[in-house]
Amino acid sequence: MHLIAPDAIGGSDAFTRQMDWLAEACHAARPRKGIERVRLPGERGMQRYREQKAEGVALYPGIMSTLAPLAARYGVDLPTAL
Repeated sequence: MHLIAPDAIGGSDAFTRQMDWLAEACHAARPRKGIERVRLPGERGMQRYREQKAEGVALYPGIMSTLAPLAARYGVDLPTAL
């Protein structure tokens, strides 16, 4: 099931072309003061996903000591730091 059915509203090619135009227009917009650039929803999350997939996930220092008792309780090995 799809949220949007491009074939029902002009076809996939037209939908893709219009969405690309909209994304480019948003990126070309002048950001408000103090903001580096205009982002679309999900862009920062996808950037972080790619970074973390390549470099690993940075955890707050106290996370592992908090998880250790739970890992022991459920017999789960904690990962080692990279």
